[in-house]
Amino acid sequence: MYPHRYIEFLYLFQCRRDYFECHEVLETEWKQKPKGYRDIHWVGLIQVAVTLYHYRQGNLIGAQKMIRKAINNLSPNRQALRRLGLEDDQVIHLLYQLKERIDKGDPYQDITLPVADLALIRLYYQQATKNRQ
Repeated sequence: MYPHRYIEFLYLFQCRRDYFECHEVLETEWKQKPKGYRDIHWVGLIQVAVTLYHYRQGNLIGAQKMIRKAINNLSPNRQALRRLGLEDDQVIHLLYQLKERIDKGDPYQDITLPVADLALIRLYYQQATKNRQ
């Protein structure tokens, strides 16, 4: 139902907080389609991971640029977020809260993407179990 790379992305994002690898994993998914046909929601999720990577590193300018791009790419694509098992309204709200914290220069804090589909949560936790073995 969900692409394997997306499940890997969620595991890396939600469990490991490895935002660099999140980018690597989803970039491969995003580039599956030829230019002009690529799904912008993958780009938006990559941008959220890159935002958090920059934010955690103290690069507020990079984080500000990325969060704006992520919001611009994901806000009009809420239906895609729903298809990916996420709580679309809550995700967008969370991104605006994140943007506000970055803009104010607040210290870095992890975020967890709100997931609507319990089966999806089980899938990325199964991924975590596989990676521990």
